[in-house]
Amino acid sequence: MLWFACRHHIMEIMLSGVVDQSLAPSSGPDIQLFKRFKNSWDSIDQSDFKTITDDAEANILAEVAADRISFAKKQLQVHQPRDDYKEMLNLTIIFLGGVPEKGVSFRRPAGLHRARWMARAFQSAPRNDLQLLKDLKAFESVNKNLATIALKKILNHLWYLSEELVSLAFFDDELSVQEKKKMVEALKIEGTHDCLKRINLDMATIHEKNIENFVSSNSLKFFQVLGISSDFFYKDVETWNEDPDYIAAKNIVHSLRVVNDIAERGVALMEEYNKLITTNEEQKQYLLLLVKEYRKKYPNTNKSTLAS
Repeated sequence: MLWFACRHHIMEIMLSGVVDQSLAPSSGPDIQLFKRFKNSWDSIDQSDFKTITDDAEANILAEVAADRISFAKKQLQVHQPRDDYKEMLNLTIIFLGGVPEKGVSFRRPAGLHRARWMARAFQSAPRNDLQLLKDLKAFESVNKNLATIALKKILNHLWYLSEELVSLAFFDDELSVQEKKKMVEALKIEGTHDCLKRINLDMATIHEKNIENFVSSNSLKFFQVLGISSDFFYKDVETWNEDPDYIAAKNIVHSLRVVNDIAERGVALMEEYNKLITTNEEQKQYLLLLVKEYRKKYPNTNKSTLAS
């Protein structure tokens, strides 16, 4: 088995810690500051806003801001399943000092729940986590308290930099050929006897670390567990994108899913269904029993089942 931790839950834990540090813990599902903001929306001058370019640390954040603006603009060019994802990307561009394609505008605040960061690209996870650690370490010079909180949370969830799951990076299109060659060479390094599912890191030396530093002979277990051919390691990295073995392995990696994502969506769907039918708790329980009995009577939608 491979220990696939849910990507968006990892990010949510870290972001929740930062929000609590910045706004104080919430006593309920609503964040009161946001609630007051929503209620006061009609009296707010939307043309009077500030970005990080107005901040004293603007020069420190300028390079990071440019990279994030570029990322957000690229994401707006691809399909986003929810409008609030688009809104988050547009607000990110504005906050970092950029201008969205359709100009600067602000929508009336809607939901007050704590938003989730939906990071689903597994093959990019090792690189993203390593870069996040480096960025947070550098952010200590801007806001040490927030950086400390964020690092404390993310250091407890370094599943994707383990010797096994770091192999996902072999299929990361953002890594250069040279970086992947170094990873292949690192496969010759003997791995630890007890391969940890979640690694421990010394943050004092994180700036010296590259993705190949986490690769070892144990990284080959990734391919053994998933039954993926690793024959492409014996071929030139520059030819991987045309190699049938590599392409087949990459397709498998792209199809990987986290089980609790599916379960969570099922629960959310059922909660939404309950709210649509009735808000009475007793009636909800009767409704669940009714659905259960109905499924026993009609286990599938085959004509033969329905006819009988």
